Amino acid sequence: MTLPSATGIAGRQYTIKKFDAVGGAVTVATTSSQTIDGATTYSLASQYNSITVVSSGNNWFIIGKV
Repeated sequence: MTLPSATGIAGRQYTIKKFDAVGGAVTVATTSSQTIDGATTYSLASQYNSITVVSSGNNWFIIGKV
């Protein structure tokens, strides 16, 4: 799953959640060399794992995770 560009949408939030127990991890990616807390991807490996990210206008920051 690829997040939209963080540019120009400061304050926008998204929650991404892995619902199923089968298959591999859900990888959350960024565009244009943007980051999620300093990394270009974030992995949700287990069923019901989730993250909520917020745009700073330049990058994404995790503000909640389960």
